[in-house]
Amino acid sequence: MWKLDKYMHDAHAAGHQIGLHTWDHVHMDEVGPSNTLENIEKMNAWLQEAIGVRSSFVRPPYGQCEEECRKSLVRNGYTIVGWALNPLDWIFATDQKVQSSLEIIDSWKGFPREQWYDMV
Repeated sequence: MWKLDKYMHDAHAAGHQIGLHTWDHVHMDEVGPSNTLENIEKMNAWLQEAIGVRSSFVRPPYGQCEEECRKSLVRNGYTIVGWALNPLDWIFATDQKVQSSLEIIDSWKGFPREQWYDMV
């Protein structure tokens, strides 16, 4: 998968938690619980083959996972994680917009950029 094996292995070896984001970047609420689980399991199988670990953490694409989705994931042993910050720099992907987002983040007291990168 895009030659990510080494990067995933290095991140895991450095102590980072590896999470799942689905195989096909599906809208979980639109495809339903069984298709969502199939998509997550496909990603987990790749992760197991690539670096020898499985993950129980899922960050839903688009942040969308309503009640039926959440119940299904939890019932199947997954922990759902989200994000606390979305600078939207992926929408406005010009150099100037990205730099502006980084400057705003850098200005936050007690929140150094190094920690922000670890959270993203």
